[in-house]
Amino acid sequence: IEIRWPKIAVPDQAFENLFALFGRYSWNLNDMPGGDDNEINPDVLGYIFEKYINQKAFGAYYTRPEITEYLCERTIHRLILDGVNSVDAASRRVSFDSMGDLLLNLDAPLCKKLLYDVLPNLRLLDPACGSAAFLVSAMKTLINVYAAVIGKIEFLSNRELQDWLKKTQKEHKSVSYFIKRS
Repeated sequence: IEIRWPKIAVPDQAFENLFALFGRYSWNLNDMPGGDDNEINPDVLGYIFEKYINQKAFGAYYTRPEITEYLCERTIHRLILDGVNSVDAASRRVSFDSMGDLLLNLDAPLCKKLLYDVLPNLRLLDPACGSAAFLVSAMKTLINVYAAVIGKIEFLSNRELQDWLKKTQKEHKSVSYFIKRS
């Protein structure tokens, strides 16, 4: 905009008014509503964005959270299972058919594989990002998997994983923060 109209001048008051408007709301990434009328989270923003733009012109439609959650679980769980099964099938002759099966059978080698290799190297692309409803759902799906794996570490007698968890807790404000950041 500045290149096309080099003499454009927006008064500071315009930004002050905009920031004052934004300041009236509680912005968060928490998907659990607290009940306040002023709460704004990604789901609300996505709904507003996709509901009120010109859908025909832009091809943007609101996708309900149940649909994005289903798509993410099917996609991400399959990617994780493929990552684990491709290696473990060769070394330990173990293959998992579902995430539930994998999470129920977590042991130290599986936790290491997931934390050091599979999860950090997972990549997702949403080329029609829009309001990021799919990406927010993907983050929620990954948070659940990370939390299950990290939660299992406390019950395993593996020194390397115990040390990794202690280091992670020391370096980050909370394990929940580490999971979301990862």
